[in-house]
Amino acid sequence: MGPVKVSSTLRFRAPARQVSDMMVSPSFQEMIGQGLKASECSTVAEPDAITSTYLIPTSDTLRLVAAGQSKLIGHLRWTTPLVDGRRQGDILLEVEHFPSRFSGTVYLAQQGEYTTVTYDADVTVDVPLVGGKLERKIGELTVQILNAGQAMGEQWLAARAAA
Repeated sequence: MGPVKVSSTLRFRAPARQVSDMMVSPSFQEMIGQGLKASECSTVAEPDAITSTYLIPTSDTLRLVAAGQSKLIGHLRWTTPLVDGRRQGDILLEVEHFPSRFSGTVYLAQQGEYTTVTYDADVTVDVPLVGGKLERKIGELTVQILNAGQAMGEQWLAARAAA
């Protein structure tokens, strides 16, 4: 069985530049860590890129093959400059010591007063016999995490607009 395809689109009422900056902001990534109930969160930011590491509770789905806490490592790098309200980047999410990988492309596009962030990715799990089932489940969990970024992004943007 091949990788599971995952897609999710978030929509923010903000200019593309602000959303683009938010995605690679340490404070936004720390907010995501709080949403994931991470006991630890650290970030390393570079221009147009961020690596975030979260120590999160392991989901019930993965508890049979992973410890009670998992280290989730996320990498986001914008690979194209922001031109005409559009840009593209790469995303990679991995769980340390677990043979899974969420890798794909992030598309940002301004449409009027809204900016969309679309994730198109593949989920792969290299565990014999149960990998396919885990890929589907991890894909569903990852989409839930990405979709939770909608509310957190709105909060982050609102806090900056009020400042």
